[in-house]
Amino acid sequence: MISLYYFRHLPNEMDNPKIKKLINKYGMTGYGFYWFMCEQLYFTSTHQLTLTNLRMRHLAVSANIRRRKARRMLDWMINIGLFGMRGQQVYSQRVDEEVKEVVTALERKKESARKAGLASAAKRRAGGAA
Repeated sequence: MISLYYFRHLPNEMDNPKIKKLINKYGMTGYGFYWFMCEQLYFTSTHQLTLTNLRMRHLAVSANIRRRKARRMLDWMINIGLFGMRGQQVYSQRVDEEVKEVVTALERKKESARKAGLASAAKRRAGGAA
């Protein structure tokens, strides 16, 4: 498992029509809750969450909003496509794509470092300076 240390928040997110709808309906509370949910999904190993009553209570308390409001906002975000459902699991296509990009970049970096190390070792064996 590759550790994911950061979550990109691109500066043009507010140009997304779905985000504009979200802000129009729920203001910055909704926008903040959206990013809070993205972060929660990003930093779980499966990048999805089971929506139990206990989980919704935890999310609401952590976001400092009422549980019913959190559930109402989340259901609305699912309806407009900011999040999706796989059975009882909520997920985000945006988070899934971000995870794939970060993992691919980390794997490329790791492979590049491996190749550089092999080249340096070969050069030392051949009598050259590293």
